[in-house]
Formats: sequence, C-alpha cells, structure tokens
Amino acid sequence: MYYPFFRLFLAIILLFNIGALSSQAVASSNCSDNKNSLTCVKQQWQQADAALNQHYQQLMKKLPKATQRALRLSQRNWIRFRDAQCQRTTTN
Repeated sequence: MYYPFFRLFLAIILLFNIGALSSQAVASSNCSDNKNSLTCVKQQWQQADAALNQHYQQLMKKLPKATQRALRLSQRNWIRFRDAQCQRTTTN
C-alpha cells in the first residue's frame, strides 16, 4: 500500500536520527588536541557511520518488503542526483 507522505515522513525520521547520532559522536569525543584532530574526526565519522548503519538495519527489518525496495530505489536515485550535482559543480 502506498502512502503519499510516507517518503517525506521517513526522510524526516532519518534526518533527526542522523542529527542525534552526529551530536553523540561529537559530545563523546575529546578533540581539543589539534595534533590528533584528523584522527579524532575520522573516529567520530566511523562511530556515527556505524550507529547510522545499525539504525538503518533496524528500520529495514520493520518495513514491509515493498517499502524496503521503494526506500532503496529512492536512495539510489538520490545518490545519482547527488553525484550529478557534484559533477556539475566541479566542472563549472
């Protein structure tokens, strides 16, 4: 069954979760030392990425198969759009 605002609702939920995850990663780190800042940022990114992947897998388990397929298709389309936008931006 298709709900017109389901994609918007799902996107909003994911955005709020991403914001919370990145805030947790920054709050839990100690990056006051400039010498190790690149290493620290890399660790923060890895922690946030792992948490995001975990939440994504939990969400996917709760969704019906048709919705999972629609979400994956939507994400792949967004990635193509993003890459095309980046390409246009860097070539101009």
